[in-house]
Amino acid sequence: MEEARKEIEKKMEKIRHKIVVISGKGGVGKTTVAVNLAVSLARKGLRVGLLDADLHGPNVPKMLGVEDERPTVENNEVVPVESQYGVKVMSVGFLLSSKDSPVIWRGPLKATAIRQFLSDVRWGELDYLIVDLPPGCLSSNTRILTPRGQFRISEAKAGVPVYCFDGERVMSRRILDVIPQGVATIFELKTENHSIKGTANHPILVAEDGHLSWKKLLEVKPGNVVLVFETDAAFERQPASLPLSFETVVSISAAGVDEVYDLRVEGGNFIANGFVVHNTGDEPLSVAQLIPKISGAIIVTTPQDVALLDSRKAVVFASQLNMPVVGIVENMSGFICPNCGARFFPFKVGGGRRAAVELGVPFLGSIPLEPQIVESGDAGAPFVVKNVEAAKAFEEIVKRVREFLGDEESSCVSK
Repeated sequence: MEEARKEIEKKMEKIRHKIVVISGKGGVGKTTVAVNLAVSLARKGLRVGLLDADLHGPNVPKMLGVEDERPTVENNEVVPVESQYGVKVMSVGFLLSSKDSPVIWRGPLKATAIRQFLSDVRWGELDYLIVDLPPGCLSSNTRILTPRGQFRISEAKAGVPVYCFDGERVMSRRILDVIPQGVATIFELKTENHSIKGTANHPILVAEDGHLSWKKLLEVKPGNVVLVFETDAAFERQPASLPLSFETVVSISAAGVDEVYDLRVEGGNFIANGFVVHNTGDEPLSVAQLIPKISGAIIVTTPQDVALLDSRKAVVFASQLNMPVVGIVENMSGFICPNCGARFFPFKVGGGRRAAVELGVPFLGSIPLEPQIVESGDAGAPFVVKNVEAAKAFEEIVKRVREFLGDEESSCVSK
């Protein structure tokens, strides 16, 4: 462990700015911001690396058009994939045998993976390393399965044992943390006999083509098959005998807003409402503790009034770990009609700016919602390379990021 830490410090000394991109909840476009920030900086002649620390929903390779690439190994170092936009990329997505392969790891294994991404990857000399961190939350009414019965996630306590599934068997593991995440937009996934509510990015274990794989809630489609444990009176049984079945997803629909929670369990996975889900609190903490002298955190939110709640917990997270807050980005700030160019505000407007003012942190700017943003991300072409309104708005955001870091245009361009 100490040897790895020293190696990380040695590699991080060659990187001028280390930036983490975080959000208070899922579904706000955090990965989109991280990818376009990295590409925008690289297009200015800067040396940029992008670490995808979302171990259960690694979307960075697809958004950069390199999902079929693989890193190589030279002199016991991993050489990251270099995208056509000049960004060095490392992601667990490169290491899976297929796009549907699961990542069913306990917390310590996830920390080890992130540590290796930092210590064993040949990042070289960089002006910027951008780290994309995962969100994920479950509704306060989610019921977790414990040897003592079922409890709402909002009533759970650290130290209480819960049932986990490691891909082969059920076992009892301890809760490490129960973390309130404020109010968020949630969605409901329904099968014939079960349902669960969570944010767009919360990982659900899905059975597909004979494999188990993690999918974000909104990536699950009607017709997909999920594992379901029958939880009625299950606490009276031994863990190994919990009845397991497979059910077909019937629907996924918006379910309004609710208080949401992250649950960290030492086994990583746990059984909630009969589904196998994954805690999402390990990666941000691991990155924050492993990277020395993080330059700052960029917080991504949306325009709703509840953005203040989402932003507050991200600001508190950053401050507790002594990370400067570079600022808040308001994503999905108004929809631009592709036909007439008129701008509408389906998600309200200004929540991110108001949150920045109240929390006393910089407001970096707003990104409008355009159809081309989604299309370009799916096609592996970040929107900053397109002639769209969002690209112009993003240039201002990048300018403010560099100003915050004291990064003059002329002094940071790679020689």
